Amino acid sequence: MDILLLLSSTYWQLTRIQEAADLQQRVLEACIKVRGKDDLKTIKIMDAYGSSRWQQGRIPEARKIHETAVEGFKNLLGENHVDTLRAMGNLGRAIGKDFSFTEPIKIHSKVVSGLRDKLGHSHLDTLIAMDNLAMAHFDRAAFGYGHRGDLDHAVKIEQEGFETRKKKLGREHVYTLWAGLNLARIKALRGEIDEALSIFLPGHTIARRNLGEDHFGVLFGKMHHGRILVYAKKYKEAEDMFSEIIESHRGPRKGHPDRLFAIFSLIKCRNMLGKQAETTVLLEELTESTKALFGDDHAWVKYLLDPQNLSKEPDEDNSSPIDSMTTAQETSVQPTIWSQQP
Repeated sequence: MDILLLLSSTYWQLTRIQEAADLQQRVLEACIKVRGKDDLKTIKIMDAYGSSRWQQGRIPEARKIHETAVEGFKNLLGENHVDTLRAMGNLGRAIGKDFSFTEPIKIHSKVVSGLRDKLGHSHLDTLIAMDNLAMAHFDRAAFGYGHRGDLDHAVKIEQEGFETRKKKLGREHVYTLWAGLNLARIKALRGEIDEALSIFLPGHTIARRNLGEDHFGVLFGKMHHGRILVYAKKYKEAEDMFSEIIESHRGPRKGHPDRLFAIFSLIKCRNMLGKQAETTVLLEELTESTKALFGDDHAWVKYLLDPQNLSKEPDEDNSSPIDSMTTAQETSVQPTIWSQQP
């Protein structure tokens, strides 16, 4: 089993995610059979397997796996053990990608606080948790369910993480590049387009050079470059970029959420350009693929296929239907740990 785990890790590093996940599934099944489903090693493998499924875009499946893993860690190690906190971060990430936005903020706030206490402010696991928390705030704002403080929290957390990663890991480390991309996304949503591009473009150039044009991280960055252009209302440039991304995701990644979101964004660009006649086939594929991944009634299906979301101006995207109705319970999840100095 250990050899297969090592091989799956190698596949992961080579971005051969399907092969890594398949191996992890084999090891998990063997571990359950030999050690039992409540064994610590079984639960660790389960958590890694859930992350692979998340990376593949199989979000509902990943969420279920992580829920089971977190429960196992809590039972064996307690809620505040580092392994439990890491697994909670993975679960929060999966819940957020399953179109639930407030619960992940609660989870990630607890994880950041716990890892800061256990590992320190600049430990890599703490920085990853900070990134997850920042992007949970970002997602809640970006998809129209945010509160007025979400983007302020997001930019403060991500800026701190980005600067710490530059000092600790260097500007060209993949984790630094990832934080820079996310910081640029936040700034673009705040309307700070020039600053967003000044952060994004140098990092993306490094990523393309070091990882290659077809690396999934580079394609993810390219998609969000297109989103920045949409926020800047440069629809023609964005249209060309999204078209390239969709073609790059043919094959095994055809049904991946990144590709589906690129299709959604391309339809939106063409609607804004008055090219509605060129969106019919794209809309059919978006409908079929999104329902196949999430099910007919999932919130993602409703969001991506909503005619309003496919046609409104980008500054309308940021309005929140509940902004004026923030409840005391929801307000209470805003983290207070950012007043602490590292």
